[in-house]
Amino acid sequence: MKPDEIHQLGLREIDRIQAEMTAIAKKEGFADLASFRVSLKTNPKYIPSSADQILDDFRRYIAQMEPKLPELFTLLPKSPVTVEAIPAFQSAAATHYVTGTPDGKRPGRVVVATANFAERSLIDDEAIAYHEGVPGHHMQLSV
Repeated sequence: MKPDEIHQLGLREIDRIQAEMTAIAKKEGFADLASFRVSLKTNPKYIPSSADQILDDFRRYIAQMEPKLPELFTLLPKSPVTVEAIPAFQSAAATHYVTGTPDGKRPGRVVVATANFAERSLIDDEAIAYHEGVPGHHMQLSV
């Protein structure tokens, strides 16, 4: 594909995805996509009530993905993956993955940003748990 064709494809994809999102917003009773987006930022359902709620979210998503890994991969890490909060002295850091050892003696760790939890959202927890944990960086780096 030529650069302009790629650009045009991207623009069509944006239109398609926004149309799907608008349909979801209207199905949920919103007049438009903009009001739906605002509600996602202010809806108490998506605002964590504690740092532990964020950690529990990550643990739940990783736990539900782990049994599926043998269906998706032939080589699995020997080390387990854990979830922990970023220590207070590093509270400005973003959620990230720390590699486990190939022999399984030290687990891989998803280290989660939980500082100022009331200013965070639960909306992206699932995607980030999969990206940082399993099948993401844990599968990429701890094998």
